Amino acid sequence: MPLSQRPSRSWGVVLGAIVVSGASGREAPVLPARATDFWHSGVGRKSAALRIANDADGVESVGHHAHMPCVFCGSTEPLTKEHVVSAWIASLFPDVLDADHVRRFEELDGSQEERNQWSGPPFAWTVRDVCAECNNGWMADLEGKPILTPLIKDQARPLSLPDMMVIATWATKTVLVAGLATPGERDTASAETYGWFGEHRQPLPGGVVWVARYSGDGQWPFSLHQHGGSFETRDGTRYRNFHAILAIGYLVLAVFGHEIPGDPPISGSSSRRRLLIWPSTDPVHWPPAESMTEAMLTAESAELPDPAS
Repeated sequence: MPLSQRPSRSWGVVLGAIVVSGASGREAPVLPARATDFWHSGVGRKSAALRIANDADGVESVGHHAHMPCVFCGSTEPLTKEHVVSAWIASLFPDVLDADHVRRFEELDGSQEERNQWSGPPFAWTVRDVCAECNNGWMADLEGKPILTPLIKDQARPLSLPDMMVIATWATKTVLVAGLATPGERDTASAETYGWFGEHRQPLPGGVVWVARYSGDGQWPFSLHQHGGSFETRDGTRYRNFHAILAIGYLVLAVFGHEIPGDPPISGSSSRRRLLIWPSTDPVHWPPAESMTEAMLTAESAELPDPAS
């Protein structure tokens, strides 16, 4: 199935927090316009099927109405709040009690732009698209805290194949949950992909996951850059894809996924900045030789690799 060498259309997401300095805090940097969409520190999409609300603690959440099914299992039981980034990570940053958040979204053709700012604790934003059984069951089992914590805290260590599987699965879950807050109708992945992950609970077939190290020169302690688009066949058929890069402390995770039938392999390898952990049969040692800056997170997340022909 011949595919175009470039994605036919793309959108993007950036989610981040900047530590407040002083009483007024500091303004988050405005990202340059790109041929993608951006949301910054996501609070969610605005459509008839969704509800955006401020909780009592001031944390913004987004989710479907109560009658909508769980995105991972299809259950019609009441939906619960799921943290976009695991709540336990906040304990790794005890000195970061408040942060400036910016959500920015840009349409590919320039027809739409949104920007929202607020202050609040980092790692507190949630979506309401997951049932209690998934949220408190298998999703909680994916956390991998003993493996992730040293990397977030910038502690060099070897990663075994089981370690890499845990990290790649958690990264995939985090990116899919973050995608539930994408503005408008631009979901990160289809309902079928969410259902597949809910059933198999492992990295997506045909997907690629890397680890890297963040220099800490920009948003802190969290930054997510997420772009989506579609590969196009010669007959005009489009298949969705996404590429997300998230930095949590010093740990960078990059996840690429697509929905091309047959799950063809994607060209992915290690470099001086990224270490391939899925699919891979070779253990790695973190961190890689070079770190990624905030500008690199932004630029490289917009690069969508092509499937092997």
